[in-house]
Amino acid sequence: MAWFIDGFVWYRSYANDSPHWCDFVGHFLVASQTAIPSASLCIARRIYWPSEKHLRGVRRIKIYREYVIDWLLGLFLPLLQIILQYIVQERRYYILEDLGCILLSSNVLLTYIIVMIPPLVFSAFSLGFCFGRNIDKVDAPTPIVYHSLLNRSTRLLILTALESVIAFTLGIYNIVSNASVEMGVFVSPQDTHANITQVESYSTEAWVQLPSASYLQLSRWTSVWSCLFAFLFLGFEREMLLPYIALCSRASATCHSGLAMLHSVRTRSTRASEPSRATSSSTELRTLPCISEPKYSQSWVSEGPEFLFIHPDRPLPDLPVHRP
Repeated sequence: MAWFIDGFVWYRSYANDSPHWCDFVGHFLVASQTAIPSASLCIARRIYWPSEKHLRGVRRIKIYREYVIDWLLGLFLPLLQIILQYIVQERRYYILEDLGCILLSSNVLLTYIIVMIPPLVFSAFSLGFCFGRNIDKVDAPTPIVYHSLLNRSTRLLILTALESVIAFTLGIYNIVSNASVEMGVFVSPQDTHANITQVESYSTEAWVQLPSASYLQLSRWTSVWSCLFAFLFLGFEREMLLPYIALCSRASATCHSGLAMLHSVRTRSTRASEPSRATSSSTELRTLPCISEPKYSQSWVSEGPEFLFIHPDRPLPDLPVHRP
C-alpha cells in the first residue's frame, strides 16, 4: 500500500509536497525490510515447537517466554532497525520520480553490518526452522484434528519458506549491487548527519543510475507478490472465509433493511397524498340525489299468506289472489 500511494502521488513528479508522509513512509519501508523476515521467523518457530512431543509438559513460564520472543522479533527488532538505519542516514529522505519517498543509507561498511545483514540472518534462521523438523510429527488427539493441523502447518511452512527465500535472495542482491561500487569511510554520526535536514529529488533518468536502483524496483514488486502469496495460501481457509461470509451477510441484511425502510417511507408518502381524493369522492357521494321509497297500492289487503308480485310506481292490476 505504501509503494502504491508513493507511485500514485509522485507519478511523473518529484516535488517535495508531503514531507510528513515522506518521513512516515520512509521509516516504515526501512522497518518492513526487517519485519517481513522476522515475522516469517515467528511463524516458523510456532510451527517448529508444537511438533515437539514434550510440549504438553511445558510450564506456563515457558509459554510466556515464547510470547515475549514473538513480540521482540515481530515488533521490537523492526523498530530497532529504524534507529540503527538513522546512524548511517545522510539525508532526511529522497524523492524519486515515479517511485516516491525512500530512505537511503551511505555506502559504508557499517551499513552492511547494521542494515543489510540482519534481514539475511532472520531469513536463514526461518529456513532452518522450516526444514529442521518434519511437520508430520504434530501431536493431535484425533485423526481429524491431526489432518487439519497438518494441512494448516504445511501451508504456513510453504509460505514462510517462500517469503524467506525471497527476502534472502533480495538481500544478497542488494549487498552485491552496492559492493560493486567503491565504498566510503564512516567517520562519525555527526559527520554523516551534517546535511540530515536536506531533501534530495531525482528524476527517473537520474535515479536509475544509482547502485540500488534495481534493488528498489525489485523490493517494490516483491512486496506485492508476497502479499498475493499470503492471500493465496491463507485466504481460502475456512477460518479466513468465515469472517468474509459474516461480513457479506451483514451487508446483505443492511441493504435489505434499507430497502424495506425506503419502501415504507414511500408507502407513507403515498398514503399521505390520498386524503384529498378520498374527501372529494365522499363529498360526491353525499350530494347524490336520494331515491324516494316506492309507494305501493293500499288496496291489496287480504287475510292469510299471499303470493304477490309488486312493481313499484306501477298501478296494481286486478288479479285473483291465490291461496295455498
